[in-house]
Amino acid sequence: MKATVNVQEHILIWNYAALNILDVRHIDIQAGECVRPFLFPASAFLYVTHGSATMILDGNEHAAKRFYMLHGGKGTRLDIILTDEYLHYYLIFYKASLPLSGKQHTFRHIDQQLPFHLQYGFIPLHPAILYELAERMLGEWIVQGRLERLHVKTLFYQFVYGLLRQMDQQQVSIVRPNLASQLIRYMQEHYAEPLTRESLARTFHYSVPYLSKHFRRETGTSIIDYLIRIRMNRAGALLEQTNLTLQEIAASVGYADVSYFIRMFKKHTEVTPKQFKDESVQVARSSYRPIIRLGSSIVPRRLGRYMVSEMINIINIAKKEIY
Repeated sequence: MKATVNVQEHILIWNYAALNILDVRHIDIQAGECVRPFLFPASAFLYVTHGSATMILDGNEHAAKRFYMLHGGKGTRLDIILTDEYLHYYLIFYKASLPLSGKQHTFRHIDQQLPFHLQYGFIPLHPAILYELAERMLGEWIVQGRLERLHVKTLFYQFVYGLLRQMDQQQVSIVRPNLASQLIRYMQEHYAEPLTRESLARTFHYSVPYLSKHFRRETGTSIIDYLIRIRMNRAGALLEQTNLTLQEIAASVGYADVSYFIRMFKKHTEVTPKQFKDESVQVARSSYRPIIRLGSSIVPRRLGRYMVSEMINIINIAKKEIY
């Protein structure tokens, strides 16, 4: 969802925010290099200095060229597609939080989407100022001294100040990220890990109650139920397409206890993994192989796979055809 930045609210929040600079990098990419998508481990500013690329933040494309400024919150997915022979950019990761007491009433009227979480991209009217500040931040960061780290924080405030002034002048549009989509994408890519509501809340910088309520409102189901659905879907695909043992499949979808995996699989599919595999083999030998197109408005198409429940329907239909 796009909106115009309320710079005055941003300034108010930045005035009260506690800041910690986590990393400052300068990255060079050459044509032909493998550039893998990644999730921002924290809120970040990305500032292009040379070259050009199509940069995709959670599915939103930006034609990034020299002096293009991007911002994304923790958990934002970044894909980079080079459109030039090279790409050079600064990447500044930071963590910002608001005080837990004292001034809370000041922020009650402000949306949960704090400026640290929002996505936007534009070319500033006066890019040289920001370029110089980014360059100085990197130089001080490399030194790694305590005094230099304090100077980096000082320079970062100047960087944010200069950025906000230019955003106000240029009426920059922002994108409020779809948190449910970010969560689903993250679970699709990390389902084999020991994910919990608490670990996801830490990753996306939200409280557990807020994250859970938001996800249920957007998807109609709980975070854990959706995670189980993803795991069972993947397990069904492995049962259908490979000869991996149950223990190997269980481990690959996040279950160390194979007995627990079997119980969960049966609970969600109404058949055991062995029955599922035997019946899917039977279906494969028949001529009935329907094509099912699955999709979701908040799940990237490339992540779509057969859902186990759909496979069960295929099996039941095919059995009627066979017998």
